[in-house]
Amino acid sequence: MASDSPARSLDEIDLSALRDPAGIFELVELVGNGTYGQVYKRERMHV
Repeated sequence: MASDSPARSLDEIDLSALRDPAGIFELVELVGNGTYGQVYKRERMHV
């Protein structure tokens, strides 16, 4: 499947410039456990 967005490597992304998701989302409930850890339902916080 083709994508309209160009592929980027992680080396090209400045991760330190991204906002901390803890201030954006509030965890509502634990949905389940997956292969890579716990899965949560979240809601966007009103700022």
